[in-house]
Amino acid sequence: MERWLREVAINSVRPSTLENYDRDVRKNIIPQLGRVPLRRLKPSAIAAFYRDLTAAGTPPSSVRAVHLRLHSALEAACDLELIGRNPAGRLAKVLPTARSSPRRSMDIAQVRKFLAEARTDRLFALYVLAILTGLRQGELFALHWSDVDLDAGKLTVAGTLKVAKGRVYVDPPKTRKGHRTVSLPSAAVAALREHRPPDADPEAWVFTDADGGPLRRANVTERSFRPILKRAELPIFKFHELRHTHASLLAAVPGLHPKVVQERLGHASIDMTLDTYSHLFEGADGGAVAGLDALNLVRP
Repeated sequence: MERWLREVAINSVRPSTLENYDRDVRKNIIPQLGRVPLRRLKPSAIAAFYRDLTAAGTPPSSVRAVHLRLHSALEAACDLELIGRNPAGRLAKVLPTARSSPRRSMDIAQVRKFLAEARTDRLFALYVLAILTGLRQGELFALHWSDVDLDAGKLTVAGTLKVAKGRVYVDPPKTRKGHRTVSLPSAAVAALREHRPPDADPEAWVFTDADGGPLRRANVTERSFRPILKRAELPIFKFHELRHTHASLLAAVPGLHPKVVQERLGHASIDMTLDTYSHLFEGADGGAVAGLDALNLVRP
């Protein structure tokens, strides 16, 4: 497993992803299977390992992630002819079913209450932008003032802020759709104008910590986001659910095509948008029927 991380995975994934791989390998795989000689590793032992993880309370999605790491490493061992076949190759059926959690979002009343309470927070513009653009948290954190054109009312998403082994860097979008230009509602432009320092360096971060450095997810959550929710007497939402909130607000706009939602959220395909937010477009069929009836195609 260590050789796979060092020689194979490091060349095929991004640093932040490699850090996740390393965590799964050292926390789960090595402690349980690390002493088993590679040629003696049997499918039955791996299946028992997955069952033990599940019994210990590991979420199904995490067990499936561990399987992907182990499967990839053993596949590389096959390529190197260290073993003849992948003992994890046919174990997909023994994995626990990962159930997707419901997509939560704020309703309009909650959005107004949240933003009213956030008005005095120094990251107020961050929350306005999150709700009115649907950018991911890392995309918001990665914005530089050179990415924002307030006169044109647009911003460009050029990457995601990542932290790997203490190093902060901007990771480019994974897909072509991820690199996008997003139009800004007037409220977002106003919040950014108020937030922008008079002498802002174009290459400076738009949103920073108190010392001018890049934001950290945990700090924003614990020191700003959750306290605002608590003061507003709102349920404990996750920051990412502000993105879902944006999608739900868009879906409520009459006649808005799902393609617009896809473009603003930066989904790689319209299928991804519809799979994720199909519930938001329920009832659109009624409008289609009304429109067809209005054509009066079949005359008496």
